[in-house]
Amino acid sequence: MAGDIRIDIQPLKGGDADGLAQLRVAAHEGGLPARLGAGAVAAYFRAAAADPDTFGFVARAGGAPVGYVLCTTAAVRLQRAAVRSNASLWLRGAAIALRDPAFLRAAGSRLASIIRPNQAALATGIEPSLRLLDIAVAADARQHGVGRALMQAAVQKAHDLGHPEIGLSVMADNGAALRLYERFGFAPGARYMRPDGATVQTMRLALGPPAASSAF
Repeated sequence: MAGDIRIDIQPLKGGDADGLAQLRVAAHEGGLPARLGAGAVAAYFRAAAADPDTFGFVARAGGAPVGYVLCTTAAVRLQRAAVRSNASLWLRGAAIALRDPAFLRAAGSRLASIIRPNQAALATGIEPSLRLLDIAVAADARQHGVGRALMQAAVQKAHDLGHPEIGLSVMADNGAALRLYERFGFAPGARYMRPDGATVQTMRLALGPPAASSAF
């Protein structure tokens, strides 16, 4: 039970892709995912479900997805796989770019970060190898503990897999997300600027060693 709605947390599966794509598009209304469409975003979730170095959880209420979280040690490979597997992404992006030069700049910046990630941040240890890549909650399910339940599942899984820490990047002006991560013990780290000029705050959470399993 989370808040006043019953939440069921289950591991991410390939069959969740279409429902989660709709959720992500709605959560980023007016943003890049919404402009590209749910079909393009679904390729991202299918790639995540199939990737051996990625895990995620889906929150459901009454059988419908109301949130998700994704963690990975292969963020660049995952994003590249989603881009390569979806030819319609390029066609739709090109059509939008012809009408909206600002979209072209935003998409170009995003593709540049996928092709050439922030190597300086990685080299100096700003970004731990395991990243909390994405988390979203449907608007009508917020303030019911869904985000907290997803974070608990992700942190526990990371701990069980033996990861020493988990890191994330969040927009520096996203106060709600910053407060959620701080409640889970994530400590703020360095900041850096994206090619589009937005400021990103890095955070990390140290995890203890996994519990030793008993042999019988």
